[in-house]
Amino acid sequence: MKYGRIYLYPCSNIDKDWSPFTVGTYEDVKHAGIKFQEGMKLCFYNEDADDYGRADDLLFDGVIHFSPGKGWGAVIGASIFHWESDERESAEHPS
Repeated sequence: MKYGRIYLYPCSNIDKDWSPFTVGTYEDVKHAGIKFQEGMKLCFYNEDADDYGRADDLLFDGVIHFSPGKGWGAVIGASIFHWESDERESAEHPS
């Protein structure tokens, strides 16, 4: 678990914007002591890097949803993705 965020690999091709929880997601949730509730909003990350290979995780919010026969996952919207470097730049140069 990084910086209070939960790991999730965002799969945009499964049920539109529903992404199933992975082993990493379940490990982070267990470590954080979170108990799933339908409709709960969580902050997620997926490991990524910039063009120079420096860590620059993809960050996004999602709403927990249980899909019968598939299990737990999160509904995420494509327009809410941003990179960790975007947050650093905002903090360094507030509007």
